[in-house]
Amino acid sequence: DPDRIGWILQVQSVRIESMAAGGKCAVVLPCGINEIYPKSNQWIAEEVLKQGGCLISEYPEGTRPEKYRFVQRDRLQSGMSQGVLVVEAMEKSGTMHTAEYAKKQNRRLACYYHGLLKYSTGNNVLENLYQAAVIKTNEDLENYLCEIADIEEYTQLSFDFV
Repeated sequence: DPDRIGWILQVQSVRIESMAAGGKCAVVLPCGINEIYPKSNQWIAEEVLKQGGCLISEYPEGTRPEKYRFVQRDRLQSGMSQGVLVVEAMEKSGTMHTAEYAKKQNRRLACYYHGLLKYSTGNNVLENLYQAAVIKTNEDLENYLCEIADIEEYTQLSFDFV
């Protein structure tokens, strides 16, 4: 599906641009840490690590990606986030799993206005049933990003064991 491939490439380029701007990236894998999926994304995993980011998995090495593990991964992705912004989703899509977890985990949930999009049945559900913040303008987006930036800050703890 050309639209899906285009979307995947856009997400990858945003990730790379974020890292180029000094951001860090945490990638949650739906498989073992040594099973980059798809294999064509190996270079992205290497770039994330080179830039000080990390790869995270709840599975032992050698665990292959299975469809249900992607849903489980969505739970971790939303749980690690201050908020979840859905750009474009169909009602029966994997993105909606992430949105559902975000709502259960009391994360700030937002979506682009469904009238602006081609594949928007999921966005429509988020607007009406999930009471997601609706992004229609650049100002809406800036407000949402400022809102989630002010929520919490975490500090890495370390322990010295004797």
